[in-house]
Amino acid sequence: MHGYASSSRRTALGWTALVGAAIGALALLHGRSPRPAPASPQPDARPPVSTTSESGLRQAIRRQVLPVYPADSTVRGTQGVVVASVIVGTQGRIEDLQILESTDPAMADSVRAALPQWEFFPVVSNDKPAEPRVRLRGKLTFYFRIVDGRSTVLDPAGMASLQRGISPAPPRSG
Repeated sequence: MHGYASSSRRTALGWTALVGAAIGALALLHGRSPRPAPASPQPDARPPVSTTSESGLRQAIRRQVLPVYPADSTVRGTQGVVVASVIVGTQGRIEDLQILESTDPAMADSVRAALPQWEFFPVVSNDKPAEPRVRLRGKLTFYFRIVDGRSTVLDPAGMASLQRGISPAPPRSG
């Protein structure tokens, strides 16, 4: 019985190969190339991405360079907000940056210029670097405000202080 099943399988595989070869030959005769075998999907070799809140992302900042309030915006008295989406790589640098919202193109350009200079601490678990290494996705909001005649760039905590009537200290810079 075992020999029969094995022999049948060989015959079926032989017919499959023969039919495939015949179809390929016919396709070539008619000026068409046979369809290539579908490519096997390549696994994404990059570490996974974990989404975090803005406050979680800001707590991971090792070094930041604040966006510069554009001079033309200051002269015009323009205030605004810029919201950026970032992915922080396992080395603590921003790998991807997209401006999601901006009330002023010059302010968006300022954020685009500043964020690539930021550095973040690696994601940790139990006081050790997370394994496997994880990339972080999050949003960063910047408020461009003129406070007491001075142009300043605030993070959400600084903006909250301003709304409570407390003169905000600018966000820490590295």
